[in-house]
Amino acid sequence: MRYLTRQEIIEINRRMTLEFGGHFSFSNNNIQNLNSFEYVLEAPKLVLFKAEAYPAIFQKAAVYCFFIIKDHIFNDGNKRTGIESAFLFLEYNGYATKESLTKERIINLALSVEDGKLVVDEIAVFLSQHFEKPN
Repeated sequence: MRYLTRQEIIEINRRMTLEFGGHFSFSNNNIQNLNSFEYVLEAPKLVLFKAEAYPAIFQKAAVYCFFIIKDHIFNDGNKRTGIESAFLFLEYNGYATKESLTKERIINLALSVEDGKLVVDEIAVFLSQHFEKPN
């Protein structure tokens, strides 16, 4: 399993804010909530009582999405960074998007997470519906 690194998530945030608008502070890598950032790096791998907290790959991807958006880890660009982190994690692990994944569905996902309408398992279901492992 290939997890995202600290530098990869920071780079996603930098790229998202510079490409789509927003502010990126180079002095602190745009990190607003360092404790939550440290948690997001470890949460997909979390083991409790000898069992993975998030055993399915779509749950692991959803963890990146959920905690980056909900915990406002960065000063700006959290929704874009959370979504892109989940997508990149799945791509790194051999998954590709289906045609069903539209821009509108991505925007609705990000806004629903931000508004507290979706939790990790619900995000995982969404991802499982729109990503597949090519043959």
